[in-house]
Amino acid sequence: MRYLYIDNFRGFSSTLLPLMQTNFLVGENSTGKSSVLMLLKEMSSLDFMYDMGFPVRKDAPFIEFRDMVSLNSDNQSKFCIGQAEILNDNNGEFSLCYTLHYFSERDGLPFRYHVIAEGYGRFFECNYSRSKRWRARSYPVAPLFSSEEDALNRFREVFSDSAEQEKRYACLQENASDSLRSVVFAAGDEKRIFKNNNDFFSIRKALSRMSPLGTSPIWTAPIRTKPLRIYDGVSYEHSPEGHHAPSLFRKIMKSKSDSISFKEDMVKFGKEGNLFDALDFRSFGRAGSSPMEVLVDLDGINFNISNVGYGVSQVFPLLVDLLDPSNKDERNYVLQQPEVHLHPRAQAALGDMLHGVALSAQMLFVETHSDYLIDRYRIKMRKSKNNPSSQVLYFQRSNTGNTVIPLELSQSGDYPENQPQSYREFFINEDLELLDF
Repeated sequence: MRYLYIDNFRGFSSTLLPLMQTNFLVGENSTGKSSVLMLLKEMSSLDFMYDMGFPVRKDAPFIEFRDMVSLNSDNQSKFCIGQAEILNDNNGEFSLCYTLHYFSERDGLPFRYHVIAEGYGRFFECNYSRSKRWRARSYPVAPLFSSEEDALNRFREVFSDSAEQEKRYACLQENASDSLRSVVFAAGDEKRIFKNNNDFFSIRKALSRMSPLGTSPIWTAPIRTKPLRIYDGVSYEHSPEGHHAPSLFRKIMKSKSDSISFKEDMVKFGKEGNLFDALDFRSFGRAGSSPMEVLVDLDGINFNISNVGYGVSQVFPLLVDLLDPSNKDERNYVLQQPEVHLHPRAQAALGDMLHGVALSAQMLFVETHSDYLIDRYRIKMRKSKNNPSSQVLYFQRSNTGNTVIPLELSQSGDYPENQPQSYREFFINEDLELLDF
């Protein structure tokens, strides 16, 4: 089980989020759903391990420190993000790996000045002192816990101890640079911190699991590229907007081993959603980089993708990514509003397909405003014997900031009995109004 921790970041205060195999992020606008997804994305990048700043891409909604720290907080000098993973050793005991990262402001940008990590029987902490030197400490801790709750309580105990205390640290060499990797290796050279290589390797192993997702996700943005009559050139590099989709589509369709199941899954979704009967392509040349067009079969007639409903072209990159055979080996997916431009029947068909994707995916995150999509997913759970762990993360906004309420779905797709009154209240009241109750 994995967890994400956020404190004083983008309106969230001491928030611990469980991460299941399937996670639906729902709630009104400006409640923090996209912020959480972007945070997961940045924490899963290799740059997060190497840069003591906060490495963000150009498409991120936050870059400067003031964009990240909660503006409604009494203390706007720092924020904290972290992750934890609890593993079952199948002998009735549980192990815990976690990292916590504290950021302050340096020249307008976030600077990671304090890191705490624990795992494999070892605790490690480093911070940037007022004398502008890195210092660190480490000591043994209990490697196993009798229950998952005990392991989680240990994590809560650490991030709840936020008081700045003077502790016994060992100062590192002055050449320890602003890279977490270099700071850790500098600490590894200090016998006062790590008495032997095994202790040092335990922390290195724990830090190697610092990504909440494990691997960088396949990301689909809510606004996707417009359809073109002719696609020229080749691009296999993934883009959230789907610029790579036509080239990848042609590559898969030309593969004898991958095209059969790919076509079947495409046709199944297209017919269930009443969007198309089949998808195909036509190349204007024999070379793999020849110009091409994407064809949409409607009632036996092939149309260029730019000449059919906009919903087809918008769901096309999503389908290529989700059904790509090379992505079915425990990949992570982040989908932002996949239902955009789809009518309710197609939204429901998408929920059906997502259930199948979740069975082979490592983790699936879906930011959505579609009840049709979630309800069809729940129906699929009710009809299936094998279901991924699934939940709805319900985001709310108040005068004090953002909150998230996890609603775990049962193996039959049912919501928990203690769901908040505000969840789906608006839709229920609208239905009652129509029924004159």
